[in-house]
Amino acid sequence: MEQYSESDVTAAYNELCADLATEGQIAATDWDGLARVAADAEGMIANELARQGMNLTDAVNAVQESSTKTARATDISRRLVEASKNNRFQPIQASNDQGDNSGDSAENAEVSEAPDDGNASDEKSEKEQAPAPDKRAPASVSAIVPQPVAMVSASVERAQRLRNKIDYKVEMKKVSEIFRAIDAKNPLFDFEVPYIAWDKPHPGVPAVDKAYNMEEDSLATVLYAIAKKKSTAIVGPHGAGKTKLVEQVGARLNIPVTIIPVDGQITRSELFGQEKIRSTASGPESYFQYGILPMALEEPGFILFDEIDRADPAIQYACHSVYEQTHLLLMEHDGRRIPLHQFNRVFATANTKGRGSDDGMYGGDNEMSEATRDRFSLWIEIDYQDVEDDIMVLKAKITGLDDKCAKVIAKFAQMIRNGFKDASLSQTCSMRQQLEAAEMAVHFIATMKAKTKEEKMACLRRAIDRVIIGRANEQDKNSMQEFLTSIEPSLTTV
Repeated sequence: MEQYSESDVTAAYNELCADLATEGQIAATDWDGLARVAADAEGMIANELARQGMNLTDAVNAVQESSTKTARATDISRRLVEASKNNRFQPIQASNDQGDNSGDSAENAEVSEAPDDGNASDEKSEKEQAPAPDKRAPASVSAIVPQPVAMVSASVERAQRLRNKIDYKVEMKKVSEIFRAIDAKNPLFDFEVPYIAWDKPHPGVPAVDKAYNMEEDSLATVLYAIAKKKSTAIVGPHGAGKTKLVEQVGARLNIPVTIIPVDGQITRSELFGQEKIRSTASGPESYFQYGILPMALEEPGFILFDEIDRADPAIQYACHSVYEQTHLLLMEHDGRRIPLHQFNRVFATANTKGRGSDDGMYGGDNEMSEATRDRFSLWIEIDYQDVEDDIMVLKAKITGLDDKCAKVIAKFAQMIRNGFKDASLSQTCSMRQQLEAAEMAVHFIATMKAKTKEEKMACLRRAIDRVIIGRANEQDKNSMQEFLTSIEPSLTTV
């Protein structure tokens, strides 16, 4: 094997990236294309180093180390580039001057255990079904590395994920084209936002809820944040629809939404990733399994940190650069920088503004540092809908719900929410609870063939008891009973 210095490998990597980008006609603004090119270059050079006799693990590590550096090209580095291109489909030879991991040739090696990263599949089936590589096109990662070699390279695994992403194009559209319910003449909405046109339906895009009522000022702020790439915190009481706001904007822009619950239960390994060990024919190999966050950064999408005011301060700090919508510094993976996709947008929801709760309703929340708070450019405060809006949603979503039942449920919910706000009740009432109670009431009215007002109210009371009152403590139950009596006296008893 020719002796390559770190500078040689670095220069070869950089030159190969440029060559592959030219061959593939990858534009400088095509971030996904450039990411694939970079991963291809890493895989090709690592493969060539291993083919020449270097241990595959060491080869991958050497190239990854070089990928963040620059160096002047030399004759030696150019020979490495040409060899990488010429031998891209050649198998890795069994020769290995490091001895302990030699094993059989890559073509005949069998992996004793599949990768433990949720992406493993039946390797025999993949090998039988995989088409022959097209030598006229830039090599794919699966063609670069002979199968079934278990790669240590996180970059190669990342490239494989990127290749499995659904293709898309970005269309800039007027807000009024997408959100037709708004006043098109309102100057607040006189701008364009990105709309993602996927080649096929993306599973991460939420379904459009036609009954969802968007408050215009909050909507205008969220859309501004999307257009100008601003991170946004949305603050409000439990059940006010903070998460729903982000989901429904994403649904209408056809943008996937990744919800990350940072409420103190998520671990660093779940969020960022961790080193793992897997068995191969040549012995144990380490690999890095990416967590939720770095994988979410690789394609267009909304990243929503849910209940951020309950997050561990250490996790808050580690995510500062993500909140700034630049990159993730992955300390778990040797300080690797994972850039945010250019059409990623960062949101957070919280019950408080990071300064705790004066009324004691959210005593479990952590106080956010000013450094963390400062990373969010925009702050939106939202509250519960009015009774009339709740009634409209209930009628739109629950078929067969009569006006009287809808009004009782909505008024009852409002009274509970007011009690929660003034700390006289320990629980609130979300729209989810209202819908559940309405659905159960309609079911009982139908099955019991209720005709009179008294019969229908008995069915409604049964539903309210099971869905809303049943979860309350004794003190709250007494207060809720008084609420029902004031709304509709016939609801005092079943």
